Amino acid sequence: MTRLIQFKWSYLKKTLTFLNDIQGLPGQFSEQDFIDWVSIPSNNPLKNILLLENFKNGKLEAVIFVWAELNIRRIVVEVKIPTNNISKFNIKNILKLEAIFSDIYSKSDYIHVPLDENANLLFDEFEKIGFNHIRTYVEMELSDVSFINSTIIDGYLFKNYIHGDEKKLTFVQNESFKDSWGFSPNSVEQIYYKVNSNIYSGKGVIFLVKDNTIIGYAWTYLRQTKSGLIGVIGMIGVLPEYRKNQFGKIIAEKAINELLDQGVKNIHLEVDLANLQAVRLYSKLGFKEVRKIYWYEKLLT
Repeated sequence: MTRLIQFKWSYLKKTLTFLNDIQGLPGQFSEQDFIDWVSIPSNNPLKNILLLENFKNGKLEAVIFVWAELNIRRIVVEVKIPTNNISKFNIKNILKLEAIFSDIYSKSDYIHVPLDENANLLFDEFEKIGFNHIRTYVEMELSDVSFINSTIIDGYLFKNYIHGDEKKLTFVQNESFKDSWGFSPNSVEQIYYKVNSNIYSGKGVIFLVKDNTIIGYAWTYLRQTKSGLIGVIGMIGVLPEYRKNQFGKIIAEKAINELLDQGVKNIHLEVDLANLQAVRLYSKLGFKEVRKIYWYEKLLT
């Protein structure tokens, strides 16, 4: 028998052990990484995280994250569950969320749930309660790591993020992705938090600049895994008016080389399969598909 309980900081080590054993995203969480990830402004880990606990033996069977993105009237529900427990997961736990989070459900138009390809047994269960497959993302990996000849055009240069660039980074990120499916614009406060955090850090942000104007950027991270250090390209964005000049490729090449300089074993990223231009770009750079993430949607209105 299981029960849903609110996350408490006293459960931190127990939760970390559980997540690091089944984590779908590359890398292992340290305590500080986890705290940074769940404490971004607008999130409250003591409210937004639920634990599915076996009340007989006290073991966790799932962790559920409920993220409110009320600026786009969306809720994202992430269910972290070991593959061998998927068949035991009771979909009624998802139905309970509406009562538990009634304050944010009432302000939202839809729910999005990303499901790993290994959780295919849950696909039908979510469809039974009103969800439909809406999008597919793919995680790609560059494992044949070697330095790439970075192209640069006269009049353009790369600059590293420095303290005080938060507004510039917020602008270029929000403008670059404003028409992207599922993108929730960040506030300056959120960006400031991220660049000063351990898990994201502004050290991984590089800007492509022309005449002191930022036209694109990349945001990369480092992750420690059981097999060594890896790099993650979290975001690559180019302002809409500059997208026909291969700047995405130039920025991607720079991001790869920056990560290789730091001694990573391989590099990961996620991309929307509907973004054919980006998929083609990463494939040409040597990235290979390693898993799919299926997004499901349920309308609340």
